[in-house]
Amino acid sequence: MGLLAAKRVLCALTAAGSIFIQPEAHADGLMSMYGFSSVDYFVGHTSANHAGKRFTADDLWSQVRSLSGGGTETVRPPLPVMDFLETPNPETGRQYLEWNRQRLEKIMQAQKVLESLP
Repeated sequence: MGLLAAKRVLCALTAAGSIFIQPEAHADGLMSMYGFSSVDYFVGHTSANHAGKRFTADDLWSQVRSLSGGGTETVRPPLPVMDFLETPNPETGRQYLEWNRQRLEKIMQAQKVLESLP
């Protein structure tokens, strides 16, 4: 896969909410907001802690979210995204693109309805 194609996939996955990108550790305002000049998002998660560990799909792609009533839930990306990330090949790539095309088509249809409202 070329660099441009890889960037398109990353952008599509990010837009789909399937990949979340952490803010820069030295973003403007962190010092005044948190009282620190930098944030280490990986405290306790160094590569030495995980040396030789075989990560599962859940380790790599699942995200734990806090629920408003307390507790947490584990969220995984949609199945076409998972299939493509776990087994990147032309077939899973085509399936992902078709899923994303249908998804975007529905979003465009919904947007047209909203635009027609007074």
